[in-house]
Amino acid sequence: MKKSKSPYRTKTHDIVLTGIFIGMGILFPIMFNMIGMTGSVFLPMHIPVMLAGIVCGAFYGMTAGIVVPFISSFISGTPAIYPVAVYMAFELAAYGILCGLLSRRLGIILTLAISMIGGRLVLAVAQLILLGAAGRQFTLEGFITASFITAVPGIILQFVAVPVIVRALRKNRMIQ
Repeated sequence: MKKSKSPYRTKTHDIVLTGIFIGMGILFPIMFNMIGMTGSVFLPMHIPVMLAGIVCGAFYGMTAGIVVPFISSFISGTPAIYPVAVYMAFELAAYGILCGLLSRRLGIILTLAISMIGGRLVLAVAQLILLGAAGRQFTLEGFITASFITAVPGIILQFVAVPVIVRALRKNRMIQ
């Protein structure tokens, strides 16, 4: 693995931060559900995974994306372990990887836009395979409705919250 460029950042630091982002990815859906904001609308697992990729890099973003839906499922019962947590793990891993790779080359808004599209493409393929294996039908209309129409508040939240958080982290020299 590549060593971090900042003199204050170490591999251990990235591991600890990734653990914090994983914790946020588990806690946020519980908090959102407590106040009636459903996960399928506000996408509370996405922001910590995207931040893990941006702050710690693609590997750690991917790791957070894979483990968050499973730990959340074990702790709270949501998402359902199969097939939902499985296909979410693919989607969130794609967000973590893409945010980690693109944020070093592109602006934050473009990074988010490309990552959201790429993650949703991975989600479509995973749903197609896993829903078929579970004996359920994948429909393009259902996918588009869930991923783009129902999720508009979550998409807006991501475009607002992630740049604000990244700006604050940069201002405090936690990331470059």
